[in-house]
Amino acid sequence: IGGGMKAVGKAGHELGSKDNVHINGDGNKITQHSYDGPDDISQLSREELKQKLQEGHKLERSDIKEIQIPKGELTAPSAKFAATQDAYIDMLCNYAYDFAYLNANIRDKTILAKAINQIGNEGMDFTGIEHPFRVNNSMSDRGTTDFNGSSKVEINTRRLGLSDEFNNDVAELSHRIFHEKRHVYQNIQRSLGFGENGFAPLELYSKDLAEWRWNTRNATQAQIYDQLKNKYDYNVARDGRFPNNVSEEDIDYGMMVSINQANYIPGGAEYWTQFVEEDAEGIGHLCGKVVEELIKTTPADASKISPIARAAKYAQDNNIDFDDAYRIIKTSEKKITLKKQPAARRELDPIEQIAMRNIETHIKEMYPHISAEQLDFIKNDAIKLLDNPKYSNMHYQTFVEQFIKMYTSS
Repeated sequence: IGGGMKAVGKAGHELGSKDNVHINGDGNKITQHSYDGPDDISQLSREELKQKLQEGHKLERSDIKEIQIPKGELTAPSAKFAATQDAYIDMLCNYAYDFAYLNANIRDKTILAKAINQIGNEGMDFTGIEHPFRVNNSMSDRGTTDFNGSSKVEINTRRLGLSDEFNNDVAELSHRIFHEKRHVYQNIQRSLGFGENGFAPLELYSKDLAEWRWNTRNATQAQIYDQLKNKYDYNVARDGRFPNNVSEEDIDYGMMVSINQANYIPGGAEYWTQFVEEDAEGIGHLCGKVVEELIKTTPADASKISPIARAAKYAQDNNIDFDDAYRIIKTSEKKITLKKQPAARRELDPIEQIAMRNIETHIKEMYPHISAEQLDFIKNDAIKLLDNPKYSNMHYQTFVEQFIKMYTSS
């Protein structure tokens, strides 16, 4: 469920990631984050749901020794997706109809897992920078995430008995998947620097790995750093949607992830109290609980679902992979968009004519085989906006950029 670097090191020489601990040292199940309030939360509004799920219902493990966090309380770093509990709840509520529809109509757990992962990609702003994801039902873990630069996530869709937190499959898979996607987020924050002269978390991580007693190849800090900075985590951290100059809270978060990952505890009483697991499990369980409640209160209305849920149904009905179905659905929607009815054209001034020519150029680059009729449909859509006060006073280049982004966004 996290990147158990040292767990793998005991079995081999390659840096890897795997962990599978849901039982404490005495063989008893560890109770994880759960809502234990007396209220019936099935009828709560979004804001009330946030309050109930977040107010004083954190995991208590008084019988387990806490690992001290050096810099005090940590808060999640900032990005387009804020990654706070509120942000996760809002994101999941935006896909309420999808979750309800998936629960009512999809029985193939591989399709369910891939659809939920895609909801996470879109909702957490990972579109275009998706981490590797696959279903692996041969492992005994709920899921694993690679800490060694690829952020590859593997999810087990089978029921596992003691480690299952939810009876509902969609809620349980959401629990597992968002736990692992939180590890991906941790990896990215570990790879962020904070200033030219700062000591980046990734540098600290590389240093600790070089000193790791299972580093039998005797790789240096520089060699490990060079290896990691050519991987997914490092590149994604610098794709523009994550901050390069971060706050003190971001530094705390990234440094704690680095320290914990390089000194990972693969089992025993301290497993769930280490930072990366407690952080990921807190988010994972929160997401499972929210999805469980959304399914109870949201109708499975096919007219209100996103392309993700439509793709899941298409994949199941046609016995094809979800990823292929999703591409088919998205492509068909773009074709439908191109069939908008044209409006009567008005006379364009010289600047507006330049804007239309630029739009035409961009569209032809994106759709090399577009027909003249389809291109006219698009230009007519742009012309409709010219008299809208929101756009009429824009610089023509800004208008072109805004229109292209609006018209071609996924």
